[in-house]
Amino acid sequence: MDREGAWLVAGEVVRVAPGRHIRRAGLEGLRRVSVAALIMLVVQYGLGIVLNLYIAVPASDAHAGLMQEIASGPLMLTVHALLGLALIGAALVLLIRAVRLGDRVIALLAAAGLTAIGGAFASGEIFVRNGQNTASLAMALLTAVALLCYIGALAWVGTRGRHGSD
Repeated sequence: MDREGAWLVAGEVVRVAPGRHIRRAGLEGLRRVSVAALIMLVVQYGLGIVLNLYIAVPASDAHAGLMQEIASGPLMLTVHALLGLALIGAALVLLIRAVRLGDRVIALLAAAGLTAIGGAFASGEIFVRNGQNTASLAMALLTAVALLCYIGALAWVGTRGRHGSD
């Protein structure tokens, strides 16, 4: 710390303000992660539709592990799996930030979103293994649940920031 209330981070001076300003900065971080998760979910949903309708999953991937699917599967399957992993990461970041900020509503929505994404990911693995339509349906429905969770989180952050809640 080079002077009171300021930190030197990566060659830049970052001002640290107590109280309400920290909360608003935290809310802005939650908003950014929620928007990122929403965008990734919509892209993931589109990729899933294309995969289901137009891309055949090779029989060799039926017994493959996740890393082998990523390394040897069709490009669309690889992108879909990698984006799924990125979504899990974003969901974890949102949950951790919400818990650290002490916002129970966003933490609950983030936990539900993470659970839905995890369920969709597991359904995807089942779908790759046996091609069951119910697994594909579960992926789609769980993606919709995750979308609703992150839309709710984004709306909640918007109301909290607008009212300047502490």
